Order: sequence, then structure tokens, then C-alpha cells
Amino acid sequence: MNVAIIGLPLSGKSMIFDAVAGGHEAQSHDPTKPRVVTVKVPDERMEWLREHCNPKKFTLDSIEFLDFAGLFDTSPEAPRDSRIFSEVRASDALMMVLRGFLDDALPHPEGSVDPARDLRFIEAEMLLADLDTIERRIVKLEVQVTKPTQTQEQDKLELAVLRRCRDAVNEEEPIKSIQLKSNEEKAIRGFRFLTAKDAAVVINIGDDQQPDDSWRAAIVEKYAQVVFVRGRIEAEIAELEEADRAEFLADMGIDESARDRLIHSSMRILGRGNFFTIGGDEVKAWPLDPGDTALDCAGKIHTDLARGFIRAEVTHFDDLEKCGSIKEVKAQNKSRLEGKDYEVKDGDMLDIRFNV
Repeated sequence: MNVAIIGLPLSGKSMIFDAVAGGHEAQSHDPTKPRVVTVKVPDERMEWLREHCNPKKFTLDSIEFLDFAGLFDTSPEAPRDSRIFSEVRASDALMMVLRGFLDDALPHPEGSVDPARDLRFIEAEMLLADLDTIERRIVKLEVQVTKPTQTQEQDKLELAVLRRCRDAVNEEEPIKSIQLKSNEEKAIRGFRFLTAKDAAVVINIGDDQQPDDSWRAAIVEKYAQVVFVRGRIEAEIAELEEADRAEFLADMGIDESARDRLIHSSMRILGRGNFFTIGGDEVKAWPLDPGDTALDCAGKIHTDLARGFIRAEVTHFDDLEKCGSIKEVKAQNKSRLEGKDYEVKDGDMLDIRFNV
């Protein structure tokens, strides 16, 4: 799973990427390609499991972030780079960075700092990019549906859905706002429209600047995840060694680093949680997507577990934490057996019973 970090020039977007990267080396320095970093997802539950289970191996979940340069240019004559937009479409979610910091040495291209205005510009550009894709596909489909082919009915469905998308975009409404049936959503899933993606908003403020609630109020109606970050200082904190980082945050009275907040915010916009396994010498966090069943999770662990699935023994982390040990969990009957259709919950610990 990955999140594309996007923003206007001089928004400090790359600072936010550096803060998230936490000192990890990005995988690309080619200016024509996004910088990419894979980071571990911090989880206090996993720390508890490590302390109480004392495993030889300890594996956190991970998430990938991409930093896209040159995506937006506010000058009227600037061409839209369809190639970069295409790469952003391949991401699972968006993190939109807005400038909130004041810097006389780095004037804002529009002459003033206004995160809500900048967000409207980004939204408009994404709508135009989606509209361009929609219109080009509609032109092809309008010819295609007149031919008696094996895909004619599916083509007609896709055309009808794309026309609805075009109507919404022309009304400056994101594709995500359209209520689609499952077969309609499937018909256009492959386009991975920008305005159909879940997104978080990061407002990048100065080192000594306080969050402006009026900025949040102007944005929060559309985006549930709105995070204020002191980008420059957080990028510097992320470069520190882990022990020094914790001490620095404690001295500043900060409970959670921006890096952790941004990672957790990304997990929330992806709708993603974690299930855990405690087996042999390893404690491991696995990605949990909305609607995942016990059978789905068994397959994530190993294909043999899904192929020979019998039952899943399920214990929730909260019960283990209260009981203090697996032995006490079993004594209090807090574990249970579930079938393959059981919808796994964030924090569930699974022990898959199987036979192949």
C-alpha cells in the first residue's frame, strides 16, 4: 500500500516526505521519478507484544510513501504533465501538502498564504486531469458500443458510468462523491481516478507558528484527516537517532512525532488496520484491509493456510493485555474459534488451524 505526497511549489512537500522518511534513504534521486521510501508503522500494541512475548524476530507492518515533484505549476501557461499524473494515479491514497508557513525569503507564488485557496487549485487540477481521461475514453466507447462484440454490454455499462463521472466533474464534484453500485465501481476501477482516491491534508506551518483553526475549519468538511505539521523542524527531528529523537520530543513536550501522526493518518485514510500472529520465534503485524475475512488473512500469512483452512483461533489484543498472558486468556475463555467468513478486526491475533 502506498501514499502519494503532492502539493504546490514552495509548499514544503519534500520536507514532509523527509519527516515521514525518518532518515531512511529514498529509493530514487532521478528528478523525473518520485522519491520513494518504505517505513515501518509504529504500533504500541506491537511494543507490548515484544516486551511480553520476547520473540527472536519482531516485524512491524510497513507503508510506502512517494514524493512527486513538478506535478503542479500555478502559472497560467504551464502545461499539465499527464505522465506524472498517471504515476500518481497508481497510488492508493493521497497526502496533499498545503503551505501555512510565512517566510519573507520564500514568497508564496500567489502573494499570500491561504491553504484553502491552494487546496481548491489542487482539486481543480485533479478534476481536469480526470476529465481529460474520461472524455478520451468516452470518445472511444461511443464508437465501440455500436459494434456487436463480446464486451458490448460491459462497454455500455462503462460508458454510462463514465458519463455520470463526466457530469459530476463538470459540476466540480469529485468522482468519489458519486454513489456507485459494485458492478459500476468495478467498471471504472482500472482508471484509478485522482478524485476518487481517499486523501489526507497536511498544513505545513513554521517552527514557532501555532495551528490556525480557521484553516482547519475551511477544509475539514471535505477531509476528515487534517494534520498541522512544522515541516522543517520535523524533518530535522526525523534525522536524529531514535534515542535522541525521543529525548528531543520529550524536552519539547510532544507526545507523538509528526512522522508517527502522518503514518497513522495515512493508515486511517487507507482504512487499513493490523492483525497479529504470535508463532514460534516471531511476533508479526500483518496488513488488514476493510472487509478482510479469516480466510483472506490466512492467505496473507501463507497460501497453504488458506488452501487447507479449517478454523481460526482468535484472541483480541485488548483481551490479552487485560489478562497479561495467553495462558490466562485461555483460562478466562477469551479466545474463540471462527470460520473462514469471520471478518477480522483491527487488533485480532490469529492462530490458523489448517490441513494440507
